[in-house]
Amino acid sequence: MGIRDIKDKVVLITGGGRGIGRETALLFVREGAKVVISDIDTEALASTEAKLLRHSSDVLAVQGDVTSHDDAERLFRKIDERFGRLDVLINNAGLSSRGVFAETSLEVFETIVRANLLGSVIMTKTALPLIRASRGSIVFISSIAGLRGLPGGAPYCASKMALKSFSESIRCELMNDGVHVGLIYLSFTQNDPEKTFYTGDGTVTILRQYKFSLTQVQVARGILKMIIKRRSVKVLSALGKLIRVAYALLPRVSEFALAKQALKTNLYKTE
Repeated sequence: MGIRDIKDKVVLITGGGRGIGRETALLFVREGAKVVISDIDTEALASTEAKLLRHSSDVLAVQGDVTSHDDAERLFRKIDERFGRLDVLINNAGLSSRGVFAETSLEVFETIVRANLLGSVIMTKTALPLIRASRGSIVFISSIAGLRGLPGGAPYCASKMALKSFSESIRCELMNDGVHVGLIYLSFTQNDPEKTFYTGDGTVTILRQYKFSLTQVQVARGILKMIIKRRSVKVLSALGKLIRVAYALLPRVSEFALAKQALKTNLYKTE
């Protein structure tokens, strides 16, 4: 894309109704982008659409499930009809889970992997004709849980780690087409108060958050910077970078510390 800013570019953000997706959409529309948001939650989608329309009329909101082939086809058909192009796809939609593997149902595991991995695969595959035509960007939102498996998060970690190999594969395949593929790792990030996660038995529970190292606005700015600079990989926050180095240089020590401490932390407690 070779852009110095995002002005007049058509940007799709999945999971755009809440949290990071919402704040990214707001930042991009303020920067002059034509923003498309999709979300499975109709109410959240409508609320964010109203916020975006205060800044620009070049906004499109389409309800849908990223794991549905039909919804994906309908979404990109609407984008093509409205704007005739797509410059950026941000694969942000996903689900969280907590619980030890032995107590996690296979249905929950499948649900998390389908949303976090296959949802991104389906969106990317369906977007390819438009992204190739614009020589645009595809960005995947990962987590430090995608750097190393964490106890109590097997489905989530597995799905986020898989994004690394998927992004690396398509980056090589799309290089000659001039398409940028980016993978961004987030550390502990501010959540909406109503943020939920799946427990091992499939119960949907409010996530208790005690402290975080990144705000949603900081994440949005990091995503924008990655796209403008066409970076392949980015780890946000000093904490995230420290954890990445610790995993690489002290793998056995890191594993021991995780095994002893992770399941005791408040990050794994429910209301």
